[in-house]
Amino acid sequence: LDVLVHRLVSLLADVGDSKSVEGRVSDANLACRRLAVSHPVLLLRHLPMIAGLLHGRIHLNMQEFRQQNHMIFFSNVLAILELLQPLVFHCDHQRALQDCLLSFMKVLQVLKGFSS
Repeated sequence: LDVLVHRLVSLLADVGDSKSVEGRVSDANLACRRLAVSHPVLLLRHLPMIAGLLHGRIHLNMQEFRQQNHMIFFSNVLAILELLQPLVFHCDHQRALQDCLLSFMKVLQVLKGFSS
């Protein structure tokens, strides 16, 4: 199951611009959301990976970030984190959650600087 969840999270992070990639990302998003509701522990074990995938995108400027569809990944992750409540706040996941939230904060800072 961990291999399957790893593959779903990897697909969720795919930022290709073709219609087939959009479909796979959409399917992976739906599957991850279902897992978050029915088997949250499976996704929580991959929270450090999700944090790493988020962190790997924060160095981009806002134009690259938007053009390469990274905002979709961030939005999908945010929705999944919301579904993982309250378990995501358990001390076992504290570090990975902080890393995820730090990536969101950095993107917001870049967005703020871009709009100024």
